[in-house]
Amino acid sequence: MEKVSILILVLAGDTKISNRNLKTLEETWMKRIPEDMKLIKYSGGDTVKYDGTNLTVNSPDDYKSLSFKALEAFKWVSENISFDYIFRTNTSSYVDLENLKKFCENNTIEHLYRGRVLSNKFNNLTIKWSSGAEILMSKNTFKTLDKQWDYIP
Repeated sequence: MEKVSILILVLAGDTKISNRNLKTLEETWMKRIPEDMKLIKYSGGDTVKYDGTNLTVNSPDDYKSLSFKALEAFKWVSENISFDYIFRTNTSSYVDLENLKKFCENNTIEHLYRGRVLSNKFNNLTIKWSSGAEILMSKNTFKTLDKQWDYIP
């Protein structure tokens, strides 16, 4: 099993906008991945395939399947890569790798789950949720969630 300090998963669906954004990311921050980090771009498809950089999971590659696709990528990761932190983002995000690394090195929270908190009003209620633009988990949080994935339809 491959071992890295920080695994970066980038949701990269096969759409015009995502492909355009991905090209820009590959020309900027993705060029500078430190040796102790690993970057995997993942998308949906008919079969599971991995070439060392790109992961295709068995999932539709459409917007309504984003959560299922992430779940399938997480399941694959749990069987193939060992890490201290996993950072899930998408092709519309710029990642400051140095700040991400510093944050993880200085983290003291054993079960870290962090994301950009957004809120919306729905039927006069304010609902807070974590944006898919950035989700950071420690390996302990990931392992806790990993135990539950087989129960999610």
